[in-house]
Amino acid sequence: MEEFTAQETLEVYVIGKMVLERMRREGDLKELAALVESKATRALEDIRRALDDINLEDPECFHRIEAILTVYENNGIRTSRHDF
Repeated sequence: MEEFTAQETLEVYVIGKMVLERMRREGDLKELAALVESKATRALEDIRRALDDINLEDPECFHRIEAILTVYENNGIRTSRHDF
């Protein structure tokens, strides 16, 4: 994930604040919260399935970790541990 400059960080903050204020006025926050919760719940379930998958058996758990990192990537979460 690329780093933001100080100016860009401030812009992201202001834009986010404006969007949240508008969503509050229009009553859309509950729908957004439900969508976020649903996506987070699915990601956690995918990670649990990867940990429980007996087909990913290996002594170092490489395949299980790989599966979890894939779930992260599929959900837009980047990590430096998966740069190969």
